[in-house]
Amino acid sequence: MRAFETIILIAFAIVYAHTAGLYLVVFSRRRVEPEFKYFGYLCAILAVLAFGRALPLSSLPGEFRIAGATVMTIGHCAIIPPFVAFCATLQDKRSRLFFASIVYTLIGYGFIAAGAHLEYAPDGSVIRLSNFATYYVSGGVLLALYVLVDLARNRSNDVEIQRIVFAAALCILALLFDSIMGSHDLHRVQLLPHVGIFALGFVHWMLLERFRAATDTLRARREAYSESLEELLRIERQLQETEQLAAIGELSAVIAHEVRNPLAVIKNISSGLRRQFDKPETRARLLDILDEETERLQHLAFQLETFATHSKLNPSPVEVPALIDAGVRRALNEVDGTPDVDLEIVVEEGAEECLADAIHLETALIYLIRNAIDALGDGEGRTVKIIASRKDNGQSFSLVVSDDGVGMDEETLEKATQPFFTTKPRGSGLALTIVDRVAKNHQGSLRLESAPQKGTRAELLIPQFIGYEGSLLEDMP
Repeated sequence: MRAFETIILIAFAIVYAHTAGLYLVVFSRRRVEPEFKYFGYLCAILAVLAFGRALPLSSLPGEFRIAGATVMTIGHCAIIPPFVAFCATLQDKRSRLFFASIVYTLIGYGFIAAGAHLEYAPDGSVIRLSNFATYYVSGGVLLALYVLVDLARNRSNDVEIQRIVFAAALCILALLFDSIMGSHDLHRVQLLPHVGIFALGFVHWMLLERFRAATDTLRARREAYSESLEELLRIERQLQETEQLAAIGELSAVIAHEVRNPLAVIKNISSGLRRQFDKPETRARLLDILDEETERLQHLAFQLETFATHSKLNPSPVEVPALIDAGVRRALNEVDGTPDVDLEIVVEEGAEECLADAIHLETALIYLIRNAIDALGDGEGRTVKIIASRKDNGQSFSLVVSDDGVGMDEETLEKATQPFFTTKPRGSGLALTIVDRVAKNHQGSLRLESAPQKGTRAELLIPQFIGYEGSLLEDMP
């Protein structure tokens, strides 16, 4: 009979261990159902209890029987914390008694280590589990029973939970029975490993149902998310199309506005030139106006082409002083008349060379200088400063153009780089937009600082090769 019960207990231990591994693996993969983790711990402890009970029933020496009794006592103490946590997770809350159950288990381990869980004969041999062990385990049983009653009271309308409560109550009674019987004879039948199989079925059934429900909910949410994502993508495409149409309309309006006036002037002049004028100076003046309007149209066409073109950069070593001289000269030539402006040019040490697209960088510099000159007032202190330097430990090239002109308020500064935004009567609103695009094409940035009547500071920051050392003109191909 003992051999048969030993085989049964070992089979139960294998079932418990397999179930524990299954639920712990599922929890490690998903990490969303904590009850899986604690139920896995419970099954692992039940496997230890079944194996510990099999040792006294076997034909092994007495030392193994004593070891079996110790293993069962350890299991009786260890099973309380995961049971308390398992009941708490079924209520979706954290039990205040969980810490007390941990302390209970640790104190029990201390008594087991001191040998207080066994009763000894006068000759030093072990007779049975001590009464102290029975009382101590009974205290843990009362703690588990209190948690179980709280679960049954709070989830009285849940049929599955009530089934688990019933199965767990049987396990708690079996544990109490085992602890009492163990203090009288180590060879009494242990009920908990057997009753645990019955409870295992109930809990396994309930957890699988919860797992299925959670999976269905997750699938439904995934499908809803996919539908929402498709809807958002559709709306985003519509918004992009709307923005593109709006941009085309705005661009058309700007072109029509900028082109209408010069064309009207050109038409009037061409009509006037067909008539004979007695004064040569009149004809010369009309021709000058014709040149001005034609140049204006050419400049607008160049700006629009520069704005619309996403040409590939051709970075190469650039001599910064020569670049600034050429940019200043072209900017001054494009300004009407001879501007009375003081130019201060500073090329700091290490910034004599940079790596950039020379044509694009010069174009950006020209626009920044022209904007700075246009922003100057008629009073004293008409100064434009151009400073070239290295930043970020030489990893970035900085080109700053600042003026002491009228400046911009916060609202104007915020819109300064938007296409077609301008505060000038004859401006196209593309200059700073082109400068900003040049900066972004170089993977850099345009930084603007301004305040009314305090001037404007525009910094074009362009990253250089990381870790580059030496002369660009000597080392770069």
